Amino acid sequence: MSIVLGRVTAPMILKGYHKRSKEKNEVTITNEYVEGAKPVETRILPLKTNGRYTLVEVQLVTGKTHQIRAHLSQIGHPIIGDPKYGDALENQYFEQKYGLKYQILCAYKVKFELCKPPLNYLQDRVFTVPAPKIYSQICQGENLL
Repeated sequence: MSIVLGRVTAPMILKGYHKRSKEKNEVTITNEYVEGAKPVETRILPLKTNGRYTLVEVQLVTGKTHQIRAHLSQIGHPIIGDPKYGDALENQYFEQKYGLKYQILCAYKVKFELCKPPLNYLQDRVFTVPAPKIYSQICQGENLL
């Protein structure tokens, strides 16, 4: 789950190529293959938008370093609070108003699929945790509930 900049109104399946720069500890997502890049897929489900921000559920199909953060930024919807791929002015607003000092990205649910022995007992099991308190504060303050 995350809060992103901009209005997201329909589910999206994002596909691209993930290229990591170890020197900068950054990732670039491109639409076309570049040498050394790996294919990635990220699915986005908008839950609520106020027109300026959107609360989204994110499903990783692949799981590469910084994939969610870089993919959302690449399509113009950076994660609120993200110092590397986000929008500095928006991040400053959320830090001043809510004390947010990190990207608002939380793995609140894990679902096991395609399990093979010896892990087949986990097939279709879902585990959830409550979102951090700051999510409800921001969602209330920004009308995202």
